[in-house]
Amino acid sequence: MTGVAVESEAGTVRVTVTDSGSGMTADHLAHVQEPFHSSKRDGTGLGLKIARRIVASHGGEMTIVSEAGVGTAVMVSLPAVT
Repeated sequence: MTGVAVESEAGTVRVTVTDSGSGMTADHLAHVQEPFHSSKRDGTGLGLKIARRIVASHGGEMTIVSEAGVGTAVMVSLPAVT
């Protein structure tokens, strides 16, 4: 199951995308932000690195929480624009 949640609090907007896929081991999660590190056969290992850079360029941050066999959650927090 995949889900998307949007929350707004204290000048910050957070978008959380979750899945109930295979998840990642602690070791893989520790390296997931390294360039050219991929568990996919045809992966470049740049997707999350680029996404994190885009989020940071807008004053935000990206957090990834995952558990093998359970799933993954990616949270993107950005400053709210009024």
